[in-house]
Amino acid sequence: MEEIGRVIDVQNNNIIIELGDSSQCGSCNSCGSGDRGQKILSVENTLDAKVNDRVILDISPVKSILASLTLFVFPLLMMIAGYFIGENIGQLDASARGENPVAIISSIVFLFLSLGMIYYFDRYLGKRNKLKPRLVGLYGASPERVPQVFPLNQ
Repeated sequence: MEEIGRVIDVQNNNIIIELGDSSQCGSCNSCGSGDRGQKILSVENTLDAKVNDRVILDISPVKSILASLTLFVFPLLMMIAGYFIGENIGQLDASARGENPVAIISSIVFLFLSLGMIYYFDRYLGKRNKLKPRLVGLYGASPERVPQVFPLNQ
């Protein structure tokens, strides 16, 4: 999925891009929203974009879905797994199901464990730029600013 954004800052080899609301995004809210609902992203500046340039980003839908599942579904599944593991461990102490504090404590421990795993997974992938959007072009740039792959025939 391609998005058009505006460069609001240049930092070293990265640019900070502000994306407007898009019909493709709908009401997902998975990006970090700014004051007026804009999304703010940091991307490697491979096209020498300047402040106020409009750029085209390629955001993979598969990577977005994978990131959403990792953030929202994985902790829930870990918490449920922790509850059932604690239920089986603490069954020796409790007389009836549902009155087992070991199950509740282990579900909370598994929740925090999953959040820690997501944190380290994010740092690992962040260093490898696996889930970041890719800068693919300058939108409406003058011909001298667009990198020429093939020379124009004149």
